[in-house]
Amino acid sequence: MPSLQLHCSFGYVKMILDVLLISFTEFLFQCITGFFPPIAMKQILDYLENGGEGARFRPWMWIAFLFMGPTVSLLVCKKSPD
Repeated sequence: MPSLQLHCSFGYVKMILDVLLISFTEFLFQCITGFFPPIAMKQILDYLENGGEGARFRPWMWIAFLFMGPTVSLLVCKKSPD
């Protein structure tokens, strides 16, 4: 029975699959944490406009989210020198 010949690109992808998965995960985290500051800013402004009525969280939590988004993004996607 003859062996199935695959294109050389499949071998290359198989060889660097772990790098591709890590890069995809980093990209996903950057996309998710990119939404933290705008959401936090909207919640802070809503809190100030309404005087705190109907707010589920205090503004200090949203202020933490303002800084947490970029910080988490940098820490997750930090490349260590090889």
